[in-house]
Amino acid sequence: GFSLRQLLTFVHEKSLSGHIGADTTTAEIVFNVVIPETKDKGCCYTQILPGGTKKPQTLMSHWWGNIFLNLVRAICEHASGRADLSLGAHTDTDLDKSYWLCIFGVNQHISICHTIPTACTCGRPQFKAARMNCQMDKFASVMREIPYHALALDSKL
Repeated sequence: GFSLRQLLTFVHEKSLSGHIGADTTTAEIVFNVVIPETKDKGCCYTQILPGGTKKPQTLMSHWWGNIFLNLVRAICEHASGRADLSLGAHTDTDLDKSYWLCIFGVNQHISICHTIPTACTCGRPQFKAARMNCQMDKFASVMREIPYHALALDSKL
């Protein structure tokens, strides 16, 4: 998991670097940020986040086709009641709330990295459903371990 503070710092840094724009989808974040930045370690993104992995309090369900910033706004609103993307808009207590998103919590290198538009060249084996190392079919187990669940809806649906 990750904290709201870590997520908003990620958004700020990736917006400045041009990776996040107003219409960037969650899938594009996975393809253009998560997979390339975790390629060398072959790990999930939370393992490379500054501040380390957090024990998630809330699992946020979402659609990969949604605008990523809308997903982040939904997490902000869940944490503090405010959809503001700036760190200063939230209390320290709210910034410390922790979440789990599949895009950051699943190791994309043993799941989908060879299927993306620009295929990853990490060479790691892919594990499909019902295999011990597959992480894509373990969501029921993940949901049992995280006390709260929330849903971010696409504003166009």
